[in-house]
Amino acid sequence: MRKIGFICGVVFFWMLTIAGDGHAWPWGAEKLVTINGSSLTSDDFKNWWINWKEKDTQFPESVDPFVDWHLLVQEAEKMELYNEPEYRHKIDIFLKARTLLVYKGDKINSQVKISDKELKDRYEEKYLPRLQLQILYFNDGEVAKKSYEHIKEGNLDFAKFAAEATIVNKNSVYYDEKWLRTNQLQQEWRPVVDGLTPGAMSEPFPWSKGFVIIRLVSQKGYDAEDFELLKPMITNEVRERKEQELTVALVEQLKKKYQVKINQQVFDALNLDSSNEELLDQTLITMDNGSYTVRVFLDLVNKELQFRKQYGFAVEKGDKLKQRLLDGVLAQTLTTRGALDEHYEEKEPLKPLYLFYTQHRLIKEFEKRLFKPQVQVSEQDIEKYYQEHLDRFSQPEMVSIAVVEDEENLIDKMYKEMERGDDFFEVVSRYYSGEVPVQNMQFRYLDPIVQQVVDSLVIGELSNPFVVKGHHTIIKLIKRTPATPMPFDHVHDKVASLVEEEKFSKVRNEYLAALKEKSVFEINNRAWEKIKKELGDLHVGK
Repeated sequence: MRKIGFICGVVFFWMLTIAGDGHAWPWGAEKLVTINGSSLTSDDFKNWWINWKEKDTQFPESVDPFVDWHLLVQEAEKMELYNEPEYRHKIDIFLKARTLLVYKGDKINSQVKISDKELKDRYEEKYLPRLQLQILYFNDGEVAKKSYEHIKEGNLDFAKFAAEATIVNKNSVYYDEKWLRTNQLQQEWRPVVDGLTPGAMSEPFPWSKGFVIIRLVSQKGYDAEDFELLKPMITNEVRERKEQELTVALVEQLKKKYQVKINQQVFDALNLDSSNEELLDQTLITMDNGSYTVRVFLDLVNKELQFRKQYGFAVEKGDKLKQRLLDGVLAQTLTTRGALDEHYEEKEPLKPLYLFYTQHRLIKEFEKRLFKPQVQVSEQDIEKYYQEHLDRFSQPEMVSIAVVEDEENLIDKMYKEMERGDDFFEVVSRYYSGEVPVQNMQFRYLDPIVQQVVDSLVIGELSNPFVVKGHHTIIKLIKRTPATPMPFDHVHDKVASLVEEEKFSKVRNEYLAALKEKSVFEINNRAWEKIKKELGDLHVGK
């Protein structure tokens, strides 16, 4: 069987050879370019483009940027820059973050199934009944007690009682009526309201800085319209609960898989409010691949506590906090390891993104090592660039103009009055009810025709009537402020960055030009044209 397999392989290879480089691969996407013997397909280009482009990036006129990218990747691989510690560190961070997201979706999110019955049960449990309440608020306890007896004796309506009481003393009582769900009740109200039947009222009880009497007018049970209104929120609540349950179950599975053991004696002795000097080097957590000391655990704990304090999360105390932090550290450590063990970077959909990122980081390492040392920016370079590009570092030229536009006859009539010496604004006010606003604009944004007119005027001067975009127009130039260069020290760092970018690009382009001279690459123009046509409106990065 091994011999037959070899013969079949030879025949298959021969068929590929006679097919020619310009044709499609028999097993997938069409070959686009061959660079120093390495073939890349149209799918390779699409993956590169999707991840490489930024917002508003124009689709390349040629395949050159793609070729340049892979030439640099090849050079970085020759130098084995994938062994650099900084490269490995960045890849490790990326892989942990991305695989954890996929792992969560795979093991938790995709496992959540929610039925309508569960949603209705949650609705009835948390959001029902809806209670119609009448509420009387009193500042004085004795007044509240007497009012209660009076209302009870006459079976009085709360609203009517409050209206009559406030005639005598407007601050004696405050009335309110509202619909509330049980979970919306004030904590002190719940036991009181729970004891009421529809129509019944409570005795006065203290609340906040006063006293309250509550009457339960009516209550509503299941309501289809109300349920549909709350359904999205309830769905999220049920999903979060199920995801939490699945996460706990997953962590328990991973504890068994990775043989997690806790040194309970050391854990019990830990005090988060002390230095724990005598415990720092003792083993707290043991797994199949190693152990973790108290020192490592406390480092993670301190980071978590700083995060919680920084973003305003509640921080518990004592043993409850200690256990929660241990559970959190274990969950994070185990799920990260579980995610990495799945090797999602070798599978879709993460595989192409991971490939792009590893290549991107290789190029960054290569540029840092070869190009950046050649980029030297002096103060003279920065000042020279600033002087040669003053327009880029200046406050724009501004003009203040008053403009009137109308039919030709009216414009000519107003212009004649202005020529006789009448003020521009006075003339305009005779023909229009409102004042003509003075427009403050950047000169460069004016219509070219308007720019020419403004250039012909001095401050306070009136233009002859002219036509712009079909409108008969007169302009008065009120003020003109020339472009003003920003102080050098204000833009120094920005200029330095631009000079560095230009020098870096020059070094990079020169290197690539030399590299291409000694490289062998072949482009399948037919495949390139197909890619351009296929991408359509994706030609601009989005």
